[in-house]
Amino acid sequence: EPLQRAIQALQVLPEGNYLRIQHRMQPLHLYPWLEQHGFASETRQGKAGCEVFVWHRDDASAARAAQAAALVLPEWRG
Repeated sequence: EPLQRAIQALQVLPEGNYLRIQHRMQPLHLYPWLEQHGFASETRQGKAGCEVFVWHRDDASAARAAQAAALVLPEWRG
């Protein structure tokens, strides 16, 4: 399942990196998990649906990189 794969990837996400999740719809069940486990995210409108950029909340380097990558996509219209 996509949600479980995302969580598994986030559990081993190295410092300085972010995870880019592409999905046909917004992963609403993922957001509470992110909040509870110390992650931040940016959701954008992708070509095939939703794109979510996720990083460790206290990782400034990953936050800058994720937010820069997200800026090339339109804001989520969900």
